[in-house]
Amino acid sequence: MGLVALCMPLVVDPPVGLSITGWRLVGIAMLMAIWWVTAAIDIAATALVPLVAFPLMNICSVRGAATLFGHPILFLLLGGFLIACALQRWSLHKRIALTIALHSGER
Repeated sequence: MGLVALCMPLVVDPPVGLSITGWRLVGIAMLMAIWWVTAAIDIAATALVPLVAFPLMNICSVRGAATLFGHPILFLLLGGFLIACALQRWSLHKRIALTIALHSGER
């Protein structure tokens, strides 16, 4: 169903006032929306569809599509999530909480 939505802009003419590039982008957005809702493939893989589809549909270059994924704030969040996963993996979050509770108790 998602691939049909992707191919539709290639067969049907764009609406008045919308460029060919914008019409192709609508097809990619529809494909991604259908794949997200139905979980046809992993959500992380669905999020990477623009890296492949944008250059193939002549929407933008690979570099242009990749810069959308490389914002510094995203790397900051990714680093925080990796640290949190490491803390949870080794149960350091429990140790930190117990140490704080030990030192903040009544004396």
